Amino acid sequence: MKSTMGIYNKTITIDQQMVTVEIPSETKDFDQYIHMSDYQTSKTLNLKDDGVTSMQNLLKY
Repeated sequence: MKSTMGIYNKTITIDQQMVTVEIPSETKDFDQYIHMSDYQTSKTLNLKDDGVTSMQNLLKY
């Protein structure tokens, strides 16, 4: 293991749906640990300091 990153993780249930929230300690380094991409276009998704990135299933809810 070369390095680690702190990530706050919490799973809760809302209206019978499980929702997991993950908040990295440093968004600028997040892509070194986890790669996120759009499943239809394969375009890379980047985190911003003042926003939220949601999974497709949650957006349908």
